[in-house]
Amino acid sequence: MLTIQASGWNKRKAANLEQTLAKRYMKTVQRITEATEDLEKLTAELSLQDDQVQQWVSDVQQWTTGTPIQNDLQKTIEGLYLSIKQRKCQLYRQSGGNKRRHKLRKKIVEEKKALEDAITEHNAVAGEADKLPPPNELLAEDNYSWKWECHGDMVQKKKVYDQVMLLNRLKEEAVILVHEVKQHWEYMRSVAGKLDHLSSQLSEGITGQSSTEALTEREPNGVLDDSSEEQPSDSSSSTDEEL
Repeated sequence: MLTIQASGWNKRKAANLEQTLAKRYMKTVQRITEATEDLEKLTAELSLQDDQVQQWVSDVQQWTTGTPIQNDLQKTIEGLYLSIKQRKCQLYRQSGGNKRRHKLRKKIVEEKKALEDAITEHNAVAGEADKLPPPNELLAEDNYSWKWECHGDMVQKKKVYDQVMLLNRLKEEAVILVHEVKQHWEYMRSVAGKLDHLSSQLSEGITGQSSTEALTEREPNGVLDDSSEEQPSDSSSSTDEEL
């Protein structure tokens, strides 16, 4: 059944590929326009010029390749955050029964309590700008920017960097889609050429067959004409005998 469904999906994809590519391209162009407007709005709010934007992107790239110095408490918080995230993914994908899910839920509750205690301990000694949100708010974000990693204006730089990277990815996707459309067009053109060639061969075959049939139809008529020419000679001989 899976093979049949996959085969059917491939056939539908091949039949509607030009429409799918066109829709994807139009959607990507629209997203590029929206991302460009968002980037312009963000840079206007931060009063950034183009060269400053590039400098901020470079700063974030250098920052992400570095190794930030962390204390044991910060490492504990990050480890608990990642562990809870992973266990939640396992919980949603788990199909081994309620017993396995119950163990995962119990472990998540324990780690959330430990995370809450670690956050409380961290916030007790951290400055107001470096304090962390409660566990539920922290876990609601997929990629949380840790306060001890984002020093100074790095938070704002990260926002600009993410928007620039999004716009670059969309532009790359548009180029890839144009390339795919070109490949599909060339394939369809080759198929059309093959169809024209086959159609020409069929036409020639039908024309040749018609000519052969015409010749075949004329041959019996010729035989009949020969026999009709012999009849007068027979009648003339009989007439001579009678004479």
